[in-house]
Amino acid sequence: MREDAQVGQLKLGELMAAIKEILPTKEEFASLSSEIQVLKQENTQLKEQVNKLRSDCAQNTDTIEFLLNKSKEKNLVFRGIPLGTDADPSTIVTKLLKEVLKINEHINITKAYFIGPASPTKMILVELAKPSGKWIIFKNVHKLRGLNITISQDYSARTREKRQKLSAVKSEIKRGEGVDTFVRNNLLLVNKQRFYWSEEKGLVNSKEEDATAALKSLTGEDMSRFVEGIKTGTISQQRPGPERRGTSSARGKL
Repeated sequence: MREDAQVGQLKLGELMAAIKEILPTKEEFASLSSEIQVLKQENTQLKEQVNKLRSDCAQNTDTIEFLLNKSKEKNLVFRGIPLGTDADPSTIVTKLLKEVLKINEHINITKAYFIGPASPTKMILVELAKPSGKWIIFKNVHKLRGLNITISQDYSARTREKRQKLSAVKSEIKRGEGVDTFVRNNLLLVNKQRFYWSEEKGLVNSKEEDATAALKSLTGEDMSRFVEGIKTGTISQQRPGPERRGTSSARGKL
């Protein structure tokens, strides 16, 4: 097509000249390419910084969780106290320790108060003067059998959430036979191998790796779908399991 050909109200040569005016030059292309490379480098640096911040945040969260649990190491939660019990919480716990658990040693209670919403039973949070008193109580907790009363360690909300998930996995494992499982603090022991709950990854081992393969080697069952269901919330964390020591359907009196 000739440059003097008409294109709309412009001649072709005029249109091509106008296009050349708005197109970037080679120098401008080179400068733009250089700017893009700088932006890519900045983007890479920003991603590294974000990953570092995430790692630091996770470490800080773990530290806070540890310190909270450390501050609660002398605390116990007594559940299932009959609602009609109107005595002082400290008096109730002292009576339970002496008359039900048959503990002769003096256990010094620093604080005791009712917690939780109104329900058919009461919960009492107890702060002991020394952690040693907690272990004396736990050694005698089997004497609660036949009463609808439980005694447990007080944990931070984050640890309680992890323990619920690990307990659900433990209960599912218990459906089989020949596997020794135990939830201690925020870890699950399966035949003495340790598993943890990661909010991001789900069930992991000590190396923060997906632990479902290791769990399969221990139990003979593929629990990947079950664990994923716990992680996504499609499977309830409250799984039926063996009766817990110190609990039954019978209601005791204090």
